[in-house]
Amino acid sequence: MRHNISIIIPFINNKGATEINFLLEKIIENKNFPSEVLIILSHDKKLKLTNYNKKKASEKKIIIRKYFKKKMYPGEARNLGIKKSTNDIIGFLDTSTIPSNLWLKTGIQKLKNDIAISWGQTFYCAEKYKAKIIRASTVGSIIHKTVPGTILKKKIINNCGIFIENIRAGEDGDWIRRINLHEIKNKINNQYLYYTKLNELSFFDVIKKWFEYYSHSKKFNHVLLQKNIYFLALSIFFILVSYNWNGILAGWNTASPQYIPNITKTTISVFLSLYILIRGIIIPIKKKTNISFIFPTNFLIIAFFSFFLDASKTLAFFTYIQN
Repeated sequence: MRHNISIIIPFINNKGATEINFLLEKIIENKNFPSEVLIILSHDKKLKLTNYNKKKASEKKIIIRKYFKKKMYPGEARNLGIKKSTNDIIGFLDTSTIPSNLWLKTGIQKLKNDIAISWGQTFYCAEKYKAKIIRASTVGSIIHKTVPGTILKKKIINNCGIFIENIRAGEDGDWIRRINLHEIKNKINNQYLYYTKLNELSFFDVIKKWFEYYSHSKKFNHVLLQKNIYFLALSIFFILVSYNWNGILAGWNTASPQYIPNITKTTISVFLSLYILIRGIIIPIKKKTNISFIFPTNFLIIAFFSFFLDASKTLAFFTYIQN
């Protein structure tokens, strides 16, 4: 069934031409398909979309358009797509996500009566061992509410506004908060997207992405970043106190009641154990990581990788990146 909806797909890097062709093929093959697909390019104006069934797209009367503007961030790309769309209903997808077969039909069905937005949901797939470690340390196995997968009545943009354009990351969370602030009636689409790129990322790729994300979106995530800094400052404070405890209060007299043997090592061990417990076990379990994957030893690797992620977030708080 053909639906009068404009699907907007930002394509803001110079990689992933295979991904976007694959996504187009999935959209075209589906029994429920849009009348219009807008691909917003930022790097390659001459990108050729060839590896999809153009004949079937023509038979189904799916109009596929490309628009180019140099050096766009995701928010600006979505805004351009909204501006160029010709339907009263729009939807967002991402080149790294694949929608389930009933995503479009279910999302549009949610827009009945006074419901103006059907939120997208994304599940992050991980088949490889490295990808499972990355997932356990970050998003977990829970399904996340996301802008990709969201379908909405275009008129609500007049109420909540467009996406922020001059930041590389965090504009989606800001837009979601504005939707909630204006109390726009919404429902969750239980047909979600599948994010498949975790299997292709290295540990360094993820650390770099987190640093970039929190550097560009720190004004939206300042509370979370401050918590990391407070924890770091508190840890350093207690370690310094423990290091000087016996010298100041006991004068290094082992017979003194204030003297605590191995206090520095004990303090460091306590903080290290707490960190491993929280980041390697508690948080992954809360995010529905399979317990059989966490134990018997993977929790140590998860905690170790999480340390570098937390360090990158803390460093990002002190770093200013010119947008």
